[in-house]
Amino acid sequence: MIGYEALDDYPVKFTFAEDAPQRARIPQMGSVLAMSKAWFEETGARLDESSLEVSPGTGEYMIGEVDPGRKVTYVRNPDYWGADTPMSVGRGNYDTIRIEYFSDTSAAFEAFKAGEFTFRRESSSINWATSYDFPAFDYGWVVQETLDDGTLPGATGFVFNMGREKFADRRIRQAIGLVYNFTWTNENLQYGLFQQRESFWENDQLKAAGVPEGRELEILQSLGDMIPAEILTEPAVLPHTSGDRPIDRGNLRRALALMEEAGWTTSDDGLLRDADGKSLDVEFLETRQSFDRIINPYIENLKRLGVNVTYNRVDPSQYQARRQAKDYDMIFGGYSNGLQEGTGFLQRYGCERRDDVFNPAGYCSEAIDALGALIPKADDYDEMSALVRAADRIMRYDYFVIPTWYLGKHWVAYYDFYEYPENLPEFGLGHLDYWWVNQDKYDDLVAAGAFK
Repeated sequence: MIGYEALDDYPVKFTFAEDAPQRARIPQMGSVLAMSKAWFEETGARLDESSLEVSPGTGEYMIGEVDPGRKVTYVRNPDYWGADTPMSVGRGNYDTIRIEYFSDTSAAFEAFKAGEFTFRRESSSINWATSYDFPAFDYGWVVQETLDDGTLPGATGFVFNMGREKFADRRIRQAIGLVYNFTWTNENLQYGLFQQRESFWENDQLKAAGVPEGRELEILQSLGDMIPAEILTEPAVLPHTSGDRPIDRGNLRRALALMEEAGWTTSDDGLLRDADGKSLDVEFLETRQSFDRIINPYIENLKRLGVNVTYNRVDPSQYQARRQAKDYDMIFGGYSNGLQEGTGFLQRYGCERRDDVFNPAGYCSEAIDALGALIPKADDYDEMSALVRAADRIMRYDYFVIPTWYLGKHWVAYYDFYEYPENLPEFGLGHLDYWWVNQDKYDDLVAAGAFK
């Protein structure tokens, strides 16, 4: 963007450089906040400084009560300019919205059970499967629902720091991945609630599948020696399958064979060692205690393989600092991709941004850089999707993230006075947008003593 101009009270004109990608213009400008320049000049407030003073906005809600670190309340703006526009019909149905913060997940769940707040999005499979048996649920005051989620799941998994020389050989990364057992983990630790992720663009038309053909094949062929020839002739890489025991012996044998091919052999002490006698030392960095039950069995499998692995759980501030500095071997993390890719693609996967926090693996590929330069310039969806599928195929082959699980559902629990449209939109739960309160149901719950 090279300029902007307020044409009237509402319209704003943006001017772009001639070579600016066409498809990036609307989403970039559509997400820009309109803010009051006069307010900032009058108050001396700065965007790079924290403050409890809030600049005037253009939304349907305003800041009400603020209790720093504990809660914030939003109240309906009676003068909201867009109240009668077609886009607002059926939306903004609450007079007030109160959001409460808890530093401890257990305390938050206890508060929900007691009715101190009334809507909860669950993120823990163990909670979802085992913890909804409290009195408010037994009385029928609380509803537990699984709703479809059509949004693109994050490309999450166990992320290798590609800046570490120890992970330079793809065979080593494959071997480490082979001893992760999704099947056993999902069935025994996650109550069979998840699906195994295959693609960086799971559940979408951007996902590579089978052997490349058509325009996707042409794009891959144009990359020449930048990619291995087998990518052109073999199906897209899929996650390995595992058995119903914690360690799959077949995968363990395959992993040991890959390590031997890469120059690592098992020594008398059970550790893998290279030609110089050095062990393969790997640190897992994590901050969430709730992940212990998921990661610890994987750690044990890595030890069976012969990896000298340590699991280091640190406090959130230390984790954030080390993550930003790329000071880790492996973490559980991933990438957030889009249903339509553009200029942000290279921010996540480009070589120039390998040190960026949005590229946790520090991934860099000449072929991906070439595709990333073409994606924003694609003239239509078909061309863009063919380019992204080609990229997905290459990145899955490069195996810098061990794919784990995804849900594809919303887990929600709420006190039974909320209601929502019969046909929920595919890409949004909308509990703070187009859900509403049934006042009669709410009054009944109050009379029954459901809330503190």
